[in-house]
Amino acid sequence: MKKIVNDYKRILLPLFGLIVLFSLIKVGLQLSSRVGFELTNVTVNDKSSNLFVVVNSYEDNTIKTEVTFDELNDYAKYILTIKNNTTKDIKIKSIKDNNNNQYIINDYSFGKDLIKDGESFDIMMKTSYLNELDKVEDTLQKEEYKITVNLLDEDGNEITKEINVNPLTLNNTLIYIVMGSIALALIIIILLIDYVEENKLLLGIVILLP
Repeated sequence: MKKIVNDYKRILLPLFGLIVLFSLIKVGLQLSSRVGFELTNVTVNDKSSNLFVVVNSYEDNTIKTEVTFDELNDYAKYILTIKNNTTKDIKIKSIKDNNNNQYIINDYSFGKDLIKDGESFDIMMKTSYLNELDKVEDTLQKEEYKITVNLLDEDGNEITKEINVNPLTLNNTLIYIVMGSIALALIIIILLIDYVEENKLLLGIVILLP
């Protein structure tokens, strides 16, 4: 029985260790994608006359909006204000997103000028309802997607930054932190059990001491 338990420990300890390491790497990558690229403001610049649209929040490079498209060609224009904290002068090379909604199209416009370190710059995002719904009962759901901004710094190096729009799940960073914390806690528990098993006699003597 003891051999079986030890075999499990030999498997579980490296496994939990890899989970902790994986979580640390993912959290580091998530945080590095935000460093030097701060979303400071999001406003509705223009919209169709009867369109309902509101920006609920913008923080941690994440935007949450509410919008209701009623008629074909309805649109909303947002201005995203971003501060360059990369410590380098940069230019925007391109902007794209992974929006898969066949009814909604996003277009982006931005300046071509050099953006100094510490300066803020604007990106215009136009969201349009361009394709009619196939069925009357279909609805336009609030979509989750990522905007990828490709930058070039003053040395010609490419920098990629992401903005999350209407995330439907928990923040990925939080998920990795929780996962890593659980794995680390399990490692500590296993090591404590080992310590107790190996020091039962010593612990008994300590407890009996006045």
